[in-house]
Amino acid sequence: METTIKLKRELFRFDSEQHWINTAKSKFSNCGVYVWGYICLDSAGNVCTNGGHFRRAKEEKNYPVIVYEIN
Repeated sequence: METTIKLKRELFRFDSEQHWINTAKSKFSNCGVYVWGYICLDSAGNVCTNGGHFRRAKEEKNYPVIVYEIN
């Protein structure tokens, strides 16, 4: 099943799994957008919602992971 999501602005990005580990908590808490108002996508278009997804992005060389505001 495919779903279309309208991306708004880029909020921030993670250049590596370690960057995500080190900065995610502060970036998400300070971005001014509620949890249902953003989406994290790796460079292949995969949604990243947990550590396993960010690890997969590392293994598949799909960084950066970009966090977008959505409506």
